[in-house]
Amino acid sequence: MAFTDSGSSCIIVPTFYYNLLMAELEKHTLSGLYTDPDDSSESPGYMLSDCFNARDALKSIYFRFGGYWLEAYPYDFVDGNCRICIREN
Repeated sequence: MAFTDSGSSCIIVPTFYYNLLMAELEKHTLSGLYTDPDDSSESPGYMLSDCFNARDALKSIYFRFGGYWLEAYPYDFVDGNCRICIREN
């Protein structure tokens, strides 16, 4: 299984890991996550309820590729409109 899609601006995560990852992210937000009302795709993304404070409270996500750990900072996966740019594959 792969965690990336080089043609996407978001982090693409296999379904098996997606719900676990989102639940873990939600634990670190101040006021939770909610479904993005402007997202009409088949699997809508999530947004932070209290964006700027919550984004600062989030932790980095680490991915392992061939023995190397890569770090994605909250500013890498939360855009300026408070959308979490992590999608289910």
